Amino acid sequence: MPPRCACGSFEGEGKSGVGKRHGRPKLADNERREALTLNVRFNEEEARVVTEKAATAGVTPTEWARAAALGRTPKARVVVPEINREAWLNLAGLAANFNRTMALINEGRDIGVRREMAEHLQHELTSLRAALLGREGAA
Repeated sequence: MPPRCACGSFEGEGKSGVGKRHGRPKLADNERREALTLNVRFNEEEARVVTEKAATAGVTPTEWARAAALGRTPKARVVVPEINREAWLNLAGLAANFNRTMALINEGRDIGVRREMAEHLQHELTSLRAALLGREGAA
């Protein structure tokens, strides 16, 4: 009998007994990196340069080396300051309240707030939360 997974089903089946797959979905063939694994050795100076450039770009040395070898500029990771994360979390309650307010307005209830004003405030709140995380398109 096959082993059980964390959800209580046997491997390869869901709780209903039908083939539920676990884990992250597989990448498309053109996105998978299985063709070749290279082990590269650097001297101390080269390792320092690669590590510094990777840190500047906000990526791992492996990601930086792959991008450099392919003639690309590595896409920098956004580092979100802890104070921004805290503010984003604190605004979550307000965002949830606005969602409830919009649901009431959409039901046609008169709650003393004009739809246009509520929509504008909801958009501004969403933009502010996105900006706190450094996301593109934030106003």
